Amino acid sequence: MVHSQFDQLPILVLHTLFTYLLTEEILFSLLNVSTSLNDAIKSYSNYRLNFKSILRSSFDLICQHILPNQVKALILSDDQYTPGQSQLFLSHFQIDEFINLQSLTLIEIERKSLEIINEHLYKLNRLRSFLFKSEINICFSMSFVNLRHLELSQCSLNLLENICLRTPWLKTLNVTVIHETSTFEFQCQLNYLITLKFIFKITLHSIEETLDTFRTLFWLEEKCWFVAYENNYLYTVPCSMYTHINENFQPPKYSTILKNSIFYDNIIKLTLYVKLIETCHRFNNITTLE
Repeated sequence: MVHSQFDQLPILVLHTLFTYLLTEEILFSLLNVSTSLNDAIKSYSNYRLNFKSILRSSFDLICQHILPNQVKALILSDDQYTPGQSQLFLSHFQIDEFINLQSLTLIEIERKSLEIINEHLYKLNRLRSFLFKSEINICFSMSFVNLRHLELSQCSLNLLENICLRTPWLKTLNVTVIHETSTFEFQCQLNYLITLKFIFKITLHSIEETLDTFRTLFWLEEKCWFVAYENNYLYTVPCSMYTHINENFQPPKYSTILKNSIFYDNIIKLTLYVKLIETCHRFNNITTLE
């Protein structure tokens, strides 16, 4: 009786319900229950496949019943929990078959699989978000023009410059750059960029002179982007490294910030081991006090 009533729901209502379920939950619970539910599963075109840490049985079920053109988001991972997943995935699909893909995340993908995927990335014309987490250095074949969100765990300054020139619609950029020279020049003025986050491991000999390049009207007033330098790291503020602190916390000595309150507003956890903090600043966003 419950199945019969569920079957009578309009297909648009079923598709709305699907948005609250994992793909494997949809298939395990509703597949082959009835013809109408099968039709709803086959016609749904907003699947978001997260293969990170997925069970092999769930992975196989999805690959057997979901078509590439039904997928809007895809996460592939060859980490310690799902080694060899990308090779298994490529035995079922080619990445360019996912013509409606809008978000792609690649986590620690094996080099051989990565090279195969990279060869066809440029064909994903609807891709808007790309996250790449790996220590492998690779020159991506994809066009960055249509991207809105980009995250790279390894990025050279040359690639970063290239990205800045080729991403007119980028909204968020999150990259980690390791640069070993003693000089640093960085300028990124994308017309539509709203959020910018970076952490550069770099040794600066003229710290204030370098920070002056980030004290222009563009950085401080137009974009309200601030940077700080500490322990050989040049990074945007606020930074996730300063969300949990203890009583010994001190804001960075070198920064483009006029008021240190921005550091304290970013703190969500405060741990006191010995003494109370003597400060004139308020911790407005503390959620945990120990």
